[in-house]
Amino acid sequence: LDLYSNALEEITGLEAVPLLRVLMLGRNRIQAISGLSQLRKLDVLDLHSNRIQRIEGLDQLHQLRVLNLAGNAIREVENIRSLRSLMELNLRRNVIEGLAPCNEGASAAHRR
Repeated sequence: LDLYSNALEEITGLEAVPLLRVLMLGRNRIQAISGLSQLRKLDVLDLHSNRIQRIEGLDQLHQLRVLNLAGNAIREVENIRSLRSLMELNLRRNVIEGLAPCNEGASAAHRR
């Protein structure tokens, strides 16, 4: 599902597509990561160039392999412990000030 470059301010209404594998929400106005708990098959999540300040709301996304959070306002890398399948994490163009402890799987992940 590609919703790039719209005026979305929040993530809603995705309960109808629980088998979704790719969600592209870059270049919107999203301020918080939420509304994704039903997407347990999600493989790729792109939230670049939004207004996100915290990494949160990803606890149920155990199959997520690619997470793009570039160009947001994230200050701390946190809440990724549950992302056991994560292979790529893009945090370019943020304001990172700290890293919370990661689990073993995430420490081997490719980070840009």
